[in-house]
Amino acid sequence: MDRVEVRVVVPGEAGRRLAALAAGLGWSAERVLAVLAEHAQVDDDGLVHVPPVAVTAAPPGLEPPPERAPVVYRERPRFGRDEGGEGYGGPALDW
Repeated sequence: MDRVEVRVVVPGEAGRRLAALAAGLGWSAERVLAVLAEHAQVDDDGLVHVPPVAVTAAPPGLEPPPERAPVVYRERPRFGRDEGGEGYGGPALDW
């Protein structure tokens, strides 16, 4: 699998540090966590650690494209149409 999506709550002081770091870089907290996850290592005892890694803002002109809102797939209500969807307008993308 090339991609994993997670929802996480980082409470307390760790959450405040993460938010401050992300804000200082102009990044989202999710992006900061993704960079740290890319460098995470597991040792022989099963301990997970992240070696020192430079997390810095991109130089001018090399900023990544702005993050896009996710696309939500939904179906229109059927309102009495048959099981096969006859007369049904089909699925819609909610941007």
